[in-house]
Amino acid sequence: MTEAGINRLALHAVHEALGATFALHAGWRLPQTYGDSEDEYARLRSHAVAFDRSDRTRLLVSGEDAGTVLGAVFGEA
Repeated sequence: MTEAGINRLALHAVHEALGATFALHAGWRLPQTYGDSEDEYARLRSHAVAFDRSDRTRLLVSGEDAGTVLGAVFGEA
């Protein structure tokens, strides 16, 4: 969390380096555009696109049986 309670994505620095402009949404500073929308669309059609969804809900599992619960939900490694 930064800027007086405003959250940043895990890949914020990457978005910034790629020239993203940001807007606030639900307490998060999210990338809105990387420049010309026609250029973005052309790249979308001719290259791969990745989405940074690290602003989504997180799950906190704690307590004595946390490892057992996580193993049951996500499978044992």
